[in-house]
Amino acid sequence: MNYLCIDIGTGSIKAAEKAADGQVLRWGILEKTDGSLQSSIQPLNESLAIHYLKTLIAEMRAESIDAVVSLPAFEVFTAVAPAVDPQYIPMSPNTFKLEAFPINDKNFFLVAVPKDVIAKYKRIIRYSGLNLIHLELESIAAARVFVDLKEPVLIMDIGRRSTAFTVAEKGRVNFLSHTDFALASNARNVIINKARVLANQKKAKRIVLAPKFAVVNGLYRVSQ
Repeated sequence: MNYLCIDIGTGSIKAAEKAADGQVLRWGILEKTDGSLQSSIQPLNESLAIHYLKTLIAEMRAESIDAVVSLPAFEVFTAVAPAVDPQYIPMSPNTFKLEAFPINDKNFFLVAVPKDVIAKYKRIIRYSGLNLIHLELESIAAARVFVDLKEPVLIMDIGRRSTAFTVAEKGRVNFLSHTDFALASNARNVIINKARVLANQKKAKRIVLAPKFAVVNGLYRVSQ
Protein backbone atom coordinates (compact mmCIF):
# COMPACT_ATOMS: atom_id res chain seq x y z
CA MET A 1 0.00 0.00 0.00
CA ASN A 2 1.40 3.40 -0.99
CA TYR A 3 1.74 6.25 1.49
CA LEU A 4 2.82 9.88 1.52
CA CYS A 5 5.72 11.40 3.48
CA ILE A 6 5.26 15.14 4.09
CA ASP A 7 7.58 17.78 5.50
CA ILE A 8 6.07 21.22 6.17
CA GLY A 9 9.16 23.36 6.63
CA THR A 10 9.82 27.03 7.29
CA GLY A 11 9.98 27.94 3.62
CA SER A 12 8.61 25.02 1.64
CA ILE A 13 6.52 21.87 1.70
CA LYS A 14 8.13 18.66 0.49
CA ALA A 15 6.36 15.38 -0.20
CA ALA A 16 7.15 11.95 -1.53
CA GLU A 17 4.88 9.03 -2.27
CA LYS A 18 6.38 5.67 -1.36
CA ALA A 19 5.46 2.08 -1.98
CA ALA A 20 5.11 -0.32 0.94
CA ASP A 21 8.75 -1.38 0.48
CA GLY A 22 9.94 2.23 0.81
CA GLN A 23 10.58 2.84 -2.90
CA VAL A 24 9.95 6.46 -3.88
CA LEU A 25 7.29 6.54 -6.59
CA ARG A 26 6.96 10.31 -7.03
CA TRP A 27 7.96 13.44 -5.19
CA GLY A 28 7.53 17.19 -5.21
CA ILE A 29 8.44 20.44 -3.51
CA LEU A 30 6.53 23.72 -3.32
CA GLU A 31 8.47 26.74 -2.10
CA LYS A 32 7.05 29.98 -0.70
CA THR A 33 9.00 32.73 -2.42
CA ASP A 34 7.62 35.71 -0.50
CA GLY A 35 8.56 35.04 3.09
CA SER A 36 8.34 32.01 5.32
CA LEU A 37 5.61 29.52 6.16
CA GLN A 38 6.48 29.30 9.85
CA SER A 39 9.26 29.61 12.41
CA SER A 40 9.75 29.33 16.15
CA ILE A 41 8.19 32.79 16.53
CA GLN A 42 5.85 32.76 13.52
CA PRO A 43 2.88 30.37 13.83
CA LEU A 44 2.03 28.25 10.82
CA ASN A 45 -0.79 29.73 8.78
CA GLU A 46 -3.07 26.70 8.59
CA SER A 47 -5.16 27.93 5.66
CA LEU A 48 -2.04 28.68 3.62
CA ALA A 49 -0.46 25.33 4.54
CA ILE A 50 -3.63 23.51 3.44
CA HIS A 51 -3.70 25.40 0.14
CA TYR A 52 -0.03 24.68 -0.56
CA LEU A 53 -0.30 21.03 0.41
CA LYS A 54 -3.41 20.41 -1.68
CA THR A 55 -1.72 22.08 -4.64
CA LEU A 56 1.45 20.02 -4.25
CA ILE A 57 -0.35 16.69 -3.90
CA ALA A 58 -2.51 17.47 -6.94
CA GLU A 59 0.52 18.40 -9.05
CA MET A 60 2.27 15.19 -7.97
CA ARG A 61 -0.82 13.18 -8.98
CA ALA A 62 -0.38 11.12 -5.83
CA GLU A 63 -2.45 7.97 -5.59
CA SER A 64 -2.43 7.58 -1.80
CA ILE A 65 -4.14 9.70 0.86
CA ASP A 66 -2.36 8.11 3.86
CA ALA A 67 0.33 10.43 5.21
CA VAL A 68 3.27 10.39 7.61
CA VAL A 69 4.21 13.96 8.57
CA SER A 70 7.36 15.38 10.12
CA LEU A 71 7.43 17.83 13.02
CA PRO A 72 10.04 20.62 13.18
CA ALA A 73 12.37 20.74 16.16
CA PHE A 74 10.92 24.03 17.42
CA GLU A 75 7.46 22.45 17.86
CA VAL A 76 8.52 19.86 20.45
CA PHE A 77 10.32 19.45 23.77
CA THR A 78 13.08 16.86 24.10
CA ALA A 79 15.20 15.37 26.88
CA VAL A 80 17.70 12.59 27.47
CA ALA A 81 16.58 10.60 30.49
CA PRO A 82 17.25 7.28 32.27
CA ALA A 83 13.56 6.38 32.17
CA VAL A 84 10.45 6.99 30.11
CA ASP A 85 8.88 9.42 32.54
CA PRO A 86 7.04 12.71 31.84
CA GLN A 87 8.73 14.32 34.86
CA TYR A 88 11.75 15.01 32.63
CA ILE A 89 9.68 17.31 30.42
CA PRO A 90 9.07 20.90 31.68
CA MET A 91 5.35 20.81 30.89
CA SER A 92 2.20 19.58 32.53
CA PRO A 93 1.87 15.86 31.66
CA ASN A 94 -1.70 16.27 30.41
CA THR A 95 -0.64 18.82 27.77
CA PHE A 96 1.60 16.63 25.62
CA LYS A 97 2.08 13.19 24.09
CA LEU A 98 5.34 11.48 25.04
CA GLU A 99 7.43 9.22 22.80
CA ALA A 100 10.67 7.51 23.76
CA PHE A 101 13.55 6.28 21.62
CA PRO A 102 16.31 4.14 23.16
CA ILE A 103 19.83 5.55 22.97
CA ASN A 104 21.60 2.73 24.79
CA ASP A 105 20.97 0.40 27.73
CA LYS A 106 20.78 3.32 30.17
CA ASN A 107 19.13 6.29 28.45
CA PHE A 108 16.21 7.30 26.29
CA PHE A 109 15.69 10.23 23.97
CA LEU A 110 12.29 11.63 24.98
CA VAL A 111 10.11 13.64 22.61
CA ALA A 112 7.12 15.54 23.98
CA VAL A 113 4.68 16.83 21.38
CA PRO A 114 2.16 19.40 22.68
CA LYS A 115 -1.42 18.29 22.11
CA ASP A 116 -2.31 21.58 20.46
CA VAL A 117 0.46 20.97 17.90
CA ILE A 118 -0.92 17.49 17.20
CA ALA A 119 -4.40 18.96 16.76
CA LYS A 120 -3.04 21.60 14.34
CA TYR A 121 -1.39 19.03 12.08
CA LYS A 122 -4.45 16.80 12.19
CA ARG A 123 -6.54 19.72 10.90
CA ILE A 124 -4.09 20.55 8.13
CA ILE A 125 -3.91 16.97 6.90
CA ARG A 126 -7.66 16.37 7.20
CA TYR A 127 -8.63 19.54 5.34
CA SER A 128 -6.06 18.71 2.68
CA GLY A 129 -8.07 15.58 1.95
CA LEU A 130 -5.52 13.23 3.49
CA ASN A 131 -5.45 10.68 6.29
CA LEU A 132 -2.83 11.21 9.02
CA ILE A 133 -1.05 7.97 9.90
CA HIS A 134 1.76 9.26 12.09
CA LEU A 135 3.62 12.38 13.22
CA GLU A 136 7.36 12.07 13.65
CA LEU A 137 10.06 14.51 14.76
CA GLU A 138 12.11 15.55 11.75
CA SER A 139 15.42 14.84 13.54
CA ILE A 140 14.41 11.22 14.15
CA ALA A 141 13.69 10.84 10.44
CA ALA A 142 16.89 12.62 9.37
CA ALA A 143 19.03 10.45 11.68
CA ARG A 144 17.57 7.34 10.09
CA VAL A 145 19.01 8.42 6.73
CA PHE A 146 22.51 8.26 8.25
CA VAL A 147 22.08 4.89 9.96
CA ASP A 148 25.04 3.41 8.05
CA LEU A 149 27.46 5.88 9.63
CA LYS A 150 28.77 3.93 12.63
CA GLU A 151 30.45 6.85 14.38
CA PRO A 152 28.61 9.71 16.13
CA VAL A 153 27.71 12.48 13.69
CA LEU A 154 26.20 15.94 13.96
CA ILE A 155 23.53 16.52 11.32
CA MET A 156 22.85 20.10 10.26
CA ASP A 157 19.39 20.59 8.77
CA ILE A 158 19.39 24.19 7.54
CA GLY A 159 16.03 25.63 6.63
CA ARG A 160 14.95 29.10 5.60
CA ARG A 161 14.11 30.26 9.13
CA SER A 162 15.50 27.58 11.42
CA THR A 163 18.46 25.22 11.69
CA ALA A 164 18.33 21.94 13.61
CA PHE A 165 21.46 20.30 15.02
CA THR A 166 21.02 16.58 15.66
CA VAL A 167 23.65 14.28 17.13
CA ALA A 168 23.06 10.67 16.19
CA GLU A 169 24.89 7.37 16.30
CA LYS A 170 23.88 4.41 14.15
CA GLY A 171 20.63 6.20 13.32
CA ARG A 172 19.71 6.91 16.96
CA VAL A 173 19.31 10.49 18.16
CA ASN A 174 20.96 11.42 21.46
CA PHE A 175 20.90 15.22 21.25
CA LEU A 176 18.84 17.93 19.53
CA SER A 177 19.16 21.69 19.43
CA HIS A 178 17.86 24.36 17.09
CA THR A 179 18.45 28.01 16.31
CA ASP A 180 16.65 30.70 14.34
CA PHE A 181 19.87 31.43 12.45
CA ALA A 182 19.25 30.01 8.99
CA LEU A 183 19.41 30.72 5.26
CA ALA A 184 17.23 33.81 5.44
CA SER A 185 19.43 35.42 8.07
CA ASN A 186 22.66 35.07 6.04
CA ALA A 187 24.36 33.65 9.12
CA ARG A 188 26.43 30.92 7.50
CA ASN A 189 29.47 31.44 9.73
CA VAL A 190 27.35 31.53 12.90
CA ILE A 191 25.69 28.23 11.96
CA ILE A 192 28.99 26.54 11.12
CA ASN A 193 30.66 27.75 14.33
CA LYS A 194 27.72 26.54 16.42
CA ALA A 195 27.90 23.15 14.70
CA ARG A 196 31.61 22.86 15.45
CA VAL A 197 31.11 23.74 19.13
CA LEU A 198 28.27 21.24 19.52
CA ALA A 199 30.20 18.52 17.68
CA ASN A 200 33.13 19.00 20.05
CA GLN A 201 30.90 19.03 23.14
CA LYS A 202 28.96 15.93 22.08
CA LYS A 203 32.03 14.11 20.71
CA ALA A 204 30.59 13.83 17.22
CA LYS A 205 33.27 12.63 14.81
CA ARG A 206 31.77 14.24 11.73
CA ILE A 207 29.49 17.09 10.74
CA VAL A 208 27.14 16.25 7.88
CA LEU A 209 24.67 18.40 6.02
CA ALA A 210 21.20 16.92 5.75
CA PRO A 211 20.27 16.60 2.04
CA LYS A 212 17.21 18.56 0.95
CA PHE A 213 14.97 15.48 1.12
CA ALA A 214 16.62 13.81 4.13
CA VAL A 215 13.62 14.24 6.43
CA VAL A 216 11.11 13.04 3.83
CA ASN A 217 13.25 10.07 2.86
CA GLY A 218 13.68 9.10 6.51
CA LEU A 219 9.97 9.09 7.36
CA TYR A 220 8.31 5.71 7.64
CA ARG A 221 5.00 4.12 8.48
CA VAL A 222 5.08 2.60 11.93
CA SER A 223 2.32 0.19 10.98
CA GLN A 224 4.36 -1.48 8.22
